[in-house]
Amino acid sequence: MIALLLLLSGCFTGRQFLIDYYEITWGDFYTQGRKGYCIGCQIRGESDKIIENIKSVKWNNKIIVVEQDNTDNENWFVIIAKGEALKCGNNDQTYGPLIKSQVDSILKANNTSNLNEKTLIK
Repeated sequence: MIALLLLLSGCFTGRQFLIDYYEITWGDFYTQGRKGYCIGCQIRGESDKIIENIKSVKWNNKIIVVEQDNTDNENWFVIIAKGEALKCGNNDQTYGPLIKSQVDSILKANNTSNLNEKTLIK
């Protein structure tokens, strides 16, 4: 019983807020038909996208890097803050789908380091 509780306590459930209302949730994200884990803004503007079927996510206050769980080479998305920090409804820029080398170039161009990381599907 204790082992089962320890196993379940490591599972991702519900919502997790990353920064300023950017959140990860399972399945439907305020609309029908979303697949797997999704990331988007709880309070969305017209330019705020929802990215579904997430495998992992890395982030800090200026950038979010999302890896999708699919077999395509172009399974990456990057969200970059328009201003000083990410903020829903602030027209942050979403790029993707991208290949890994494009993501690496974006991270290097933005001098990005010290990212938080969350793996949702292993």
